[in-house]
Amino acid sequence: MKTNNDQKIDEQIAQQERVLVRTNFYINDLESLIQNICSDDLLKVHYGITGIRNIISQIENIQHIQRIIDQNVIPKIFQLIRQNAHPLIVKQAAWTITNLLSGTKEQTQFIIILGVLEILLQLLYSKHQDIAELAVWGLSNMVAESTHTDQIIQHIDQINLIYQNANKDGKQTCIWTISNIIKYLPQNLQNGYKQQIHDCVPIICDFIIKFPNYFDYLYDSYVTLYEICQILHNHKVGITQIFSLEIVPVLIERLNHQSEERFIGILLQILQILIQYDKDDYIMKNISTKIPLLLGHHNLEIRQKTLNILMKYNNRKQISEEDVLLVQKICLIIQQDDLFTKKQSIKVLINYLKNPQFSVILAQTKSMIVSLIIPFLSDDKIEEIIEIFDLLEQFLQLGEFHKILLQEYQIDENPCLVELQNQGGVEIIEQLQLHHHFQVYDRVIKIITKFMNGEEI
Repeated sequence: MKTNNDQKIDEQIAQQERVLVRTNFYINDLESLIQNICSDDLLKVHYGITGIRNIISQIENIQHIQRIIDQNVIPKIFQLIRQNAHPLIVKQAAWTITNLLSGTKEQTQFIIILGVLEILLQLLYSKHQDIAELAVWGLSNMVAESTHTDQIIQHIDQINLIYQNANKDGKQTCIWTISNIIKYLPQNLQNGYKQQIHDCVPIICDFIIKFPNYFDYLYDSYVTLYEICQILHNHKVGITQIFSLEIVPVLIERLNHQSEERFIGILLQILQILIQYDKDDYIMKNISTKIPLLLGHHNLEIRQKTLNILMKYNNRKQISEEDVLLVQKICLIIQQDDLFTKKQSIKVLINYLKNPQFSVILAQTKSMIVSLIIPFLSDDKIEEIIEIFDLLEQFLQLGEFHKILLQEYQIDENPCLVELQNQGGVEIIEQLQLHHHFQVYDRVIKIITKFMNGEEI
């Protein structure tokens, strides 16, 4: 129960706070401000700590932080918090610490040695939301230069609680802090804290869903979600629960080829992990119309990441007429892109051809696939010739499967081999039996033996 005198002091400090908001302090005031925070008069203490906070909030704060370190005033600021002084004094002290932790690496490490982590964790559990948010901010500032990330992540539930009660700016601070915790948590400690890492997912997803226009923080949130998914994937825990958070439809909806390239890239990386746990094929069903556009994107990295998604999906895809355009885009990439992307695209196309359902669109795609294969067979680059043989063999193998289906109609021919012959590919393959490279010769003999009745020249 507060006395009349306590209430009077509260009113005086609150009134002084309103005045000091409009007051500027300078480094020459530092000596007197330090004297004030050592006073027994709460008004003077509040004045002093507010002035110090104001000084180190200025642009040239690196030099000012060093002056404060040299004056040995930081332990006194810690003492104000340990004594649980007036909330407005604690708030200014917490704000001061947060700004002190924005200095150089050496300055931050010195403050960590003084015991700032204990102080910030005390503030984190303050009943005053604004003070708790300042603690979150301070933890984010120190985590990059600290070896205490494992201690900080143990309090992730409290940061989550602060996030729930925060306004937009406070939520941003929590997201930034969680991003830094995940980023700087040593890899060898990840397994021990996988539950705490998993507990970060709901608020990261909440922020992504609710604040689509906070672009810089939004991008950091995407990166953090990707890093969490990667950690959980590596330790084989918790990813399937992400599908219950309504985040996947949002990620897919924002996968727009007109978006910023950095956003497209990180979204594709997240989906590449999630698609491996998507038992209902929800992701592929809902991005299938976007894939051809992404495969045609001018950015090579985006094309490669799109191909990675198709690779992870393997041969589970339900083939439909829409995939004709997709095959066309993949063929175009194989013809035009660098060797690495060509190899990646060939593997994707091979995976498609392994899917028996590909027969649904074989009639519309066999000509373009053969038109893709033949120039490679005529090439003088050994590596590319050998690479294309994998595709050719799988293409002809699909034709054999289709041949079985056609027997019902008294048709006994491999439609893929017929198309290859019509475009002059069989003649080229026969000529390759004379190729000087033993690997090319071996692959040719294998194909002739398997699909052309073994008739060598």
